[in-house]
Amino acid sequence: MASSPQPQGPFLDMSTAPLMCQQSLGGSIDPSPFVDTTGTPYLVWKSNGGAGQSAIWSEQLDPTGTGFAAGTAPVQLLAPDQPWESGVIEAPDLVVSGGRYFLFYSGNSWKGADYAIGVAVCSGPLGPCTEPVSTPILSSGAHMEGPGGESVFTDASGSFWIAFHAWAPDAVGYPNNRSLYLRRLSMTGATPVVQPA
Repeated sequence: MASSPQPQGPFLDMSTAPLMCQQSLGGSIDPSPFVDTTGTPYLVWKSNGGAGQSAIWSEQLDPTGTGFAAGTAPVQLLAPDQPWESGVIEAPDLVVSGGRYFLFYSGNSWKGADYAIGVAVCSGPLGPCTEPVSTPILSSGAHMEGPGGESVFTDASGSFWIAFHAWAPDAVGYPNNRSLYLRRLSMTGATPVVQPA
């Protein structure tokens, strides 16, 4: 955790140890902060998976957002249980809309065209979460492959968008670069829907 008195930095890490590192689970990466409608902050992240399977976790932060709240412990929100995920889920992004909590995540190997974006419905920031559909909400298409690393946001009018990266169809995998994409996101139905390009 690094902090700064201003958004432009410089950011300094004064800690002597990681905020979270689940060594027995292969380590902890992809931290994503979430602030609930009550103003309570949480941290959502991925454990790498010591036995080959990853998981997504959540824990309440203290009011400063620089440490975990006293008396709390990590809660597992989601584990890979869909065939398309191939044992890997990562890049969590927790979003609340109309009182409903949605956990967006990426699944499968980031290196290939099978990487895709899924969503789970949660009862709150600490779950429990369930996957309402058994397929990704965004996967490879005619103009891009392996979408993932998603981030959901609203524009000035309150409309939802999803930003993500993906490979060009003829240049999938390292050392090729991934490009940034934006799509409108409908949050009015039972499950979020990514609009066509």
